[in-house]
Amino acid sequence: MPCHAKPTVHHFSDLQPLKHGFSMQDLLGHADDEHPATCGIFTLDQGHPVSFDKIPYHCFGTILEGELIVEDLDDPEEKTRVKAGDIVHVPRGSSVRWSTATSCKGTYVHLKPFGDDSFHKGVY
Repeated sequence: MPCHAKPTVHHFSDLQPLKHGFSMQDLLGHADDEHPATCGIFTLDQGHPVSFDKIPYHCFGTILEGELIVEDLDDPEEKTRVKAGDIVHVPRGSSVRWSTATSCKGTYVHLKPFGDDSFHKGVY
């Protein structure tokens, strides 16, 4: 069958922190040279913002619970609030900080090969 599905409920409860207050896990994807993609889940806790300078690929996300605040580090006045049910796109080359006033949970698609851990290494 050409379709692959993966339950996420138990993955959320088993997430290991990548950075204090921030957890993520790649769940599905492929490493196709022309059109790579990786899908996964994340959680972010209040008071634990995370940042990334010059993200090397496009990132898309959907907020399932809570609210995410995305701040452009090149223009700190520019902040976007993403609420449960919203979809967000962070273009390649962006420098951003993610934070939340409560906590949030969501899914993402990164246009990177499955198994590429550059995001894990670059987040601070």
